[in-house]
Amino acid sequence: MEYRCNHRQYICEHPGYYWVTYDDGTGCGITIDSVTITLDTIPIVMITGDTVICPLGVTTLDAGIHPVYNWSNGEHTQTINVSDAGLYALEVIDGHGCKGYDTIATTIGILPLAMITGNLIYCSGDSTLLKATPGLAGYLWSTGATSDSIYVKTRVCIR
Repeated sequence: MEYRCNHRQYICEHPGYYWVTYDDGTGCGITIDSVTITLDTIPIVMITGDTVICPLGVTTLDAGIHPVYNWSNGEHTQTINVSDAGLYALEVIDGHGCKGYDTIATTIGILPLAMITGNLIYCSGDSTLLKATPGLAGYLWSTGATSDSIYVKTRVCIR
């Protein structure tokens, strides 16, 4: 911080109470002025949001509440909607001009390959095991089952 008077300056290295006396040389007296210098903290910035974007999807990145936002994509709002993979950088500025920074990287996810395998032709009265692509996060079969495989059995009709 700088405190100036009559083109002279003093650089404050530490927060605290500072005072100065003036004597203008006219004999009219001495003037005293003082200031208290406080140290502002750097704004804490943490961008949140999904970093994996579904193909053709959008994710919202949120910077939290700050007075000023400067995103690397040119936006100046608390939240931005992004659909592209990349690195998004943010500068926030608090009410005293102190700056904080954060970055977040987004990627485009890959759609899982859904495939059902098993014996698709079988004899009346028998059953067959149908399996979906293994290792996915969740399943829902037309039967209501939620596992990665189901048994299908035909009924034997007697006339």
